[in-house]
Amino acid sequence: MKKIAFIVPDLGGGGAEKALLVLANKFSEKHKVIIVLFKKKGVFLDFVSDKINIISLKKNHKNLLHIPLLLLKLRKSLKNSDIIFCGFQLFTEFYVLLSLFGLNKKIIPVIQTNVSFMMKKINIYNYLSRKIIGFLYNRMDKIVCASKGIKSDIINNLFVKENKLKVIYNPLYFFDQNEGKIIYYFEKPIFITLARLSYQKRIDTTIKAFNEFLKVKKHGSLLILGDGEEKENLIKLAKKYNISEKVYFKGFVHNISDYLRCSDVFLLTSDVEGFGNVLIEAMYYGLPVISTNCTGPCEVLENGKYGIIVNKGDYKKISEKMIFLTENCKILNDIKRKGKARVKEFDIDKIYDEYEKIL
Repeated sequence: MKKIAFIVPDLGGGGAEKALLVLANKFSEKHKVIIVLFKKKGVFLDFVSDKINIISLKKNHKNLLHIPLLLLKLRKSLKNSDIIFCGFQLFTEFYVLLSLFGLNKKIIPVIQTNVSFMMKKINIYNYLSRKIIGFLYNRMDKIVCASKGIKSDIINNLFVKENKLKVIYNPLYFFDQNEGKIIYYFEKPIFITLARLSYQKRIDTTIKAFNEFLKVKKHGSLLILGDGEEKENLIKLAKKYNISEKVYFKGFVHNISDYLRCSDVFLLTSDVEGFGNVLIEAMYYGLPVISTNCTGPCEVLENGKYGIIVNKGDYKKISEKMIFLTENCKILNDIKRKGKARVKEFDIDKIYDEYEKIL
C-alpha cells in the first residue's frame, strides 16, 4: 500500500476535476489516498470516497500574496505522501514542485489540456517561458498525457524529453445513479452538448449550427448542459436567432445519463480539447457524435472511424451532418454500434491498470 496524494485547486464540475476524482476513488481501494484542495468547494465534493481524506489549504492560488503560505501548507500536507499526482489544472504541478523542493518525492503531473494553447491564452507563450516550463517538466518523475496530441504538444513546444511522457486516456465513469428518467418532453430530434461554457468550447458554433438545422428541418431541440462565463452571451445569441424556445440551458447537472438517454445526437464544437470525456460518455449511451477536429476528439473517434469530424468553426458543415444523420437511420445506427464498442477501451479498470504500471 502506498500513500498517494492528488492535488487540484477545487472539485468544480470540469472534465479535469472529474478525471482526478475517478482516479482518486479507484486508487483508494488499494492505497491510502488524500486529496489536497486549494479551496474546499465544487460540485464533485459529494462524490469523494469515504476512504479519502480531504485537506483544504484555504488559499487562492491566483493571488500572489497567498502563494508563500500556500507553498508552506502544501509542503506540510504532502510530506508524508509517497507519490503525488497533480497538474489536472494547468500549472498546479509547479506549485507542488516548488513546495517539495529538497524532499525526495515522486511527482507525476496528469496533463489534461493543450499546454501551449493555454500559455498563449494567458500571454506567456515565448521562447523563455517555454524553456522555463520545459525545464520544470523535465524535473518531474513521469508525466501522464490524456492524449497523444498533448504529448506531441509538450515535446514540440516545451522541449520535454519523450521518455518522461506516457499517454493514458481518461476513464469512462458516471457519478449519477438515476436510471431511465426522462426529465420532460423535448421536441425531436434532440441534440445535446455538455461543456463548461467558456470561449474555447465554442458553444456559439453549436447554436449557429442548430439554427441552420432549423431553417431546413423546422423541428428539434438543443440541450446545453454546463455553466460558465459565456452563458449570458450564448443566451443572447439564441434570442438573436429567435430559437430560444428550442434551446435549453440546463446548467450543471449531476444526472447527465438521463439527458444522454433521451437525446439523439451529441455535438462537440470546441476549438481545443485535451481529451473530451463527454464524447465517451455520449457514445456509451449510443449517441452518434459530431465533433470538431481538435486534438482529443480526433483520437477518441480515430479520425472519423467512430463518429463524424468537421473543421473547427464550420457551423454550416456541422448543420449538414446533423441533417444527414437525422435522415439516414442506417448510418446513424452503424455509428451508434461502433461507438458503443469503442468505449470499452476506456473502461475504468483498464485505465487504472495503466496507472498501476507507473507506480
